[in-house]
Amino acid sequence: MYESLLARLPRELVVEIVLFEGRVTVAYLQEYVSQVYSQVYKRYFGYRHNLEYVTRNKCSLQFYAAWSALIRKVNPKNVKTRKPRGFMRPYVGLVTKVRLEKERLRLACKLDRYFHPETGKYSSFRLND
Repeated sequence: MYESLLARLPRELVVEIVLFEGRVTVAYLQEYVSQVYSQVYKRYFGYRHNLEYVTRNKCSLQFYAAWSALIRKVNPKNVKTRKPRGFMRPYVGLVTKVRLEKERLRLACKLDRYFHPETGKYSSFRLND
């Protein structure tokens, strides 16, 4: 898909273009969110929030990725042992994992103020800020 860009431009520039375009970042966030069990989302957000619902909506994907990072800290047993790899399959090797993780953390920093600092269990976000 991006082979023509890689043939004409330096790799660093292609990585910046791909990250700006956003498909790779969305695919990485979808994989990151789907590493948490579906029952965890249903328990905290309601029966409608299965993995298909959580990963389908690209607008709220950043919120679920930030919440997923918080719930991973609280209870590491919520993370699947076998990680899904379907979303990133077309983009393997294009952008390094370190760079994608840095993008995820950058997006999560914007949403940190909405989460309860210790657990995130009982109040997923604060409305009084």
